[in-house]
Amino acid sequence: MAGKKQGAAHAARPEKTAKRTGDHAGEVVFENPLLPHKKLLAMYADIAACSAMERQAGALLRRRKAAGFKGHEAALIGVVHNLLANDRVSAAGDAVMPRLLLGDTYASILQGLRDGAEAKPRSGAVLPRVEDAERMNTASQAAKRAKKAAVAVYVRADEPEEWLETLKSAGKRELPMVFICEDDPGLKRGKRDKLWKKVQKVAQRHEVPVIPVDSDDVVAMYRTAQEAMTRSRMALGSAVLWCERWTLAKDKLEPVKMFEQYLTARWLLSPAEKRRISTEAAAKMDTA
Repeated sequence: MAGKKQGAAHAARPEKTAKRTGDHAGEVVFENPLLPHKKLLAMYADIAACSAMERQAGALLRRRKAAGFKGHEAALIGVVHNLLANDRVSAAGDAVMPRLLLGDTYASILQGLRDGAEAKPRSGAVLPRVEDAERMNTASQAAKRAKKAAVAVYVRADEPEEWLETLKSAGKRELPMVFICEDDPGLKRGKRDKLWKKVQKVAQRHEVPVIPVDSDDVVAMYRTAQEAMTRSRMALGSAVLWCERWTLAKDKLEPVKMFEQYLTARWLLSPAEKRRISTEAAAKMDTA
């Protein structure tokens, strides 16, 4: 698979060096060219922005049945931060968080939620909201028109009947679609295994890779989406990211806390920097 070869080639390169930030400013730290420090901090800033939106507009979001952010941080941030200019993303509901990440302001989103209006996303990367019955068709049409671009489509593991036909068509036509299949942590293991086998069977028949990934790990989601979307842009077909919550310990941290620990261990996020980012996000929300 060309995507894997490209990844292997990049992995062979030595990491760059950069200066540590925060409490370790001036010291040298390694920087991976596939995931620069600026990208890591930008993803953390976007987590803060979406968290501020959900904290202060939770009631409005629930009233509009818009998809929440808590628990989905990694699956959203890791994928959206891989979108290039001609890529598209399709999410259920109002797609509030993708819109916020891709250029809509707090104020414009809040006004739309309050008015009950179907505000047009500022970014053309967010496919317009349609009824769920039509969403897969809209995404497929976007993929057919795409040139050197990918279409990221959020789907649910416990509702495969809504998107498996689209997966079959995408596999046959080698459409540049990446299905981000989000797991339901409430599913029992037996039910989850049956759903996995069902999706895997269809995917194998149409030569579509199904890639398991920890949906609580922002970095894992980013790197997995990076390879899958690059593969699609190279006209090598579709892929499914099977986003499962991997519980390795009884006290497993939430996605945001995991990411904070990762950034802190890399000397990229000091307590002062964390407070600054969170304060700026909250201040923007307060003025909306």
